[in-house]
Amino acid sequence: MQLTFTKQPQETYLKMKIKNKKINVKMLIGISIITLVFLLSFYWLKNRPTAHKKLPQKTESVVTVKLLQQQNYQMKISSIGQVYAKKQIDIKSQLAGKVIAVHKNFFIGGIVKKEEVVVQIEKKDYEIKRIQEQAKLSKAKLDWQQELGRQKIARQEYKLLEKELKGSQKKLVLRRPQLASFRASLKSAQAAYNLSQLNLQRTSIKAPYDLIIQKIFTNIGATVRTYDSIATINGTDKYLLKSNITQKQRNQLDHKKREVMFSHLDRENQSKPYEATLISVAPQLDSKSKLVQIISEINDPLNLKQQHKNAHRVFIDSLMRVNVKGKILQNVYIIDSQHISNDGTIQTVDKKNILKIIKVQVLDLDKNKTIISSQNIPLGTFMVTSHISIPVEGMKLSIKKDKK
Repeated sequence: MQLTFTKQPQETYLKMKIKNKKINVKMLIGISIITLVFLLSFYWLKNRPTAHKKLPQKTESVVTVKLLQQQNYQMKISSIGQVYAKKQIDIKSQLAGKVIAVHKNFFIGGIVKKEEVVVQIEKKDYEIKRIQEQAKLSKAKLDWQQELGRQKIARQEYKLLEKELKGSQKKLVLRRPQLASFRASLKSAQAAYNLSQLNLQRTSIKAPYDLIIQKIFTNIGATVRTYDSIATINGTDKYLLKSNITQKQRNQLDHKKREVMFSHLDRENQSKPYEATLISVAPQLDSKSKLVQIISEINDPLNLKQQHKNAHRVFIDSLMRVNVKGKILQNVYIIDSQHISNDGTIQTVDKKNILKIIKVQVLDLDKNKTIISSQNIPLGTFMVTSHISIPVEGMKLSIKKDKK
């Protein structure tokens, strides 16, 4: 029997030997890395950086300042007003009849001059009535003349009686009752004729003054009754501007000054405001609004006299921005509103460039300007016009004067 040998045990031994060598290399690398990290950590702990303490440096805020200068200021009392007609009436017919003609401008917004015929009522009936009354007047005058003749005869007959009569007998003989009756008839006939003449004139309804038509209630072909409204009209020579102000604003009025400036509320860029005259200040507050009503008068609101070139018309019920001249404030400061803090203070600097915060008294506001009292603010004071992040009373500032 022949024995055979294989190489398997020898190969397995070699593989295990190689594997052990690889494990030893990995362990060696791991130990080296750990050792290196430990050494680096130890070095960093021994040589770590330290912060060096420095004393804080004082910094000064750079600001711009402006010299405050006292001046006089004309106060303005501002409010919102509404335009009203100064003269507004309904034209009414004083008699009945058919409308046969109207003015060429008989429409809403139409302008009619004084004494021009606005509406014409048919005259025929009233002309006939005048002729009738004229005939009655002529007869009454004739009867009166005849009675005067009878009076003369009666006086002559009374003298022939050669007897003195008294009281009612004498009056009857001298025809005194008849004379009184004819005198009354003559006066009545004259009055009736005058009325017929007046009614004939009333058929032509004329403009009582220069007017603009606001409403119309009739037209050609319509029949009107006595005292029916023909149209609503407004006078064109003057309008009223009514506005309300507070009690404080009322105290700011200078009653010697009557100038009022106003402009359309919906026209921000109106180049030239209109002028009016203050004519009335209510003596008491309104019970509901607690405001005082002031009334101004606008001359030639429709610019019919062409006194103001390129001027717009002022219409009834328009809303206006109203400015009335008030009292003059002496020796005040006028500053930009942005320089006043919400707590009503301004920032100033003294001669040593130290910040001073001063409480001010606001007297009036005008657009972007604020008018403040000069009390507690001496002459030569410089006001800070630039922003300070955290203003602290007494802080040192570096000054740069405002060139404005």
